[in-house]
Amino acid sequence: MQLYEFLLKVCTSNDPDVGEESNSQPNSLSNNCIKNGHIVYSKKCEAMNRLFAEITGEDENLELLFNSKELLQYMTLNLNPAHIQKLEEKKEKELIFYEGIGLAILIIMGNLARKDEYSQFYANSILSEFIVSYWITRTSKVDIRSCFAAVGVIRNLCILDSNKGILTRLGLLDAVYPWINSSVVPIQSKTLGIYRHLTLSKIPNCDAKFKTVKFLLSVSSGLDIENLTNISETEQITRIKQIIDIAGSSDILSVRCESVRLLISILKVLIIEFNEKERDQYVQTISVMNILEPIVKLIIIEGATHQLLAVEGIDCLSVLAAFDSKHSGYGI
Repeated sequence: MQLYEFLLKVCTSNDPDVGEESNSQPNSLSNNCIKNGHIVYSKKCEAMNRLFAEITGEDENLELLFNSKELLQYMTLNLNPAHIQKLEEKKEKELIFYEGIGLAILIIMGNLARKDEYSQFYANSILSEFIVSYWITRTSKVDIRSCFAAVGVIRNLCILDSNKGILTRLGLLDAVYPWINSSVVPIQSKTLGIYRHLTLSKIPNCDAKFKTVKFLLSVSSGLDIENLTNISETEQITRIKQIIDIAGSSDILSVRCESVRLLISILKVLIIEFNEKERDQYVQTISVMNILEPIVKLIIIEGATHQLLAVEGIDCLSVLAAFDSKHSGYGI
């Protein structure tokens, strides 16, 4: 990390060989700069971040890194929104430096969170609160690269059942939702993955699972629906309608698969696990939506090469068919 800090500082400082006029548009190969509102890191810093990803991607390195008190203190200091926000009025190069530090930490933390024990620790620590309240919030000034890494951390934390309730209580459902229609494909895909993992739980009557499904079946607050087609400014739509629209219109395989798998999970929880009164209320709403087409396409197209996707889709159709045979009035 000390070497990375050195490279960030060197690359954001003025180059004595470059004139004052040219320095306002530094060479992104050797300098960090802000271009079109986003940080472009130098090749050296990019190489360091790839190195962090490689090191933390190896399971045998995880224990040493996780047990480092110095690294934990470093994470806690540099992910703290209060620490970052003090810099917002300062020079561009200082903001780039701390964004770069945040990006590296989030890459490391995301890989450490692959192990259940470490994932549980981070979910219960102040770090998860920092990430949910600041680093994944679309209204914050976080650079898109850092935000992508932060969303990746949260997605990994959501896999473990014991973490789901903690994260939903921190306000994750509302915080990450504006990214569901992001034009940045990796963020959109991971956001859909976050909700899918939250709807999956082996814990009986998991509160976080029901809370997530109800959230996705409810009316959208209107945040970030500009990328959807055929939606007027005043029209209220449910979040599941937005998910169905994404599933039916996206040309990106990862986004299409994640959105359909999320739709499948929502439907199965609704039909199988909700009490009859609540279930029937929501079924009335979704019965007019095109929920079958994206599921059938998943089975036929993606399921042809990925058997798990075909199994998930067929299983969902069997649940819907069994329900519809008992409640023929709905015609799902």
